[in-house]
Amino acid sequence: MQAILFITFISNALKLVAMGFFILSAYKGTFSGGGSNTVFVGVAVLTVVIVITHIIDELRRNHS
Repeated sequence: MQAILFITFISNALKLVAMGFFILSAYKGTFSGGGSNTVFVGVAVLTVVIVITHIIDELRRNHS
């Protein structure tokens, strides 16, 4: 039971970190002269993390 809570916590923490990184990269790309590549990297990281955490959540649900 504690392992499931730990995995859920890590999954949610990864999502929050990815969202923060996306916001930071979008800000830098838009206002700090980082360019569109910075925004695209933020979108790519956010997408990968969402897909990975979705897979982890599905595996967790199937084993519960």
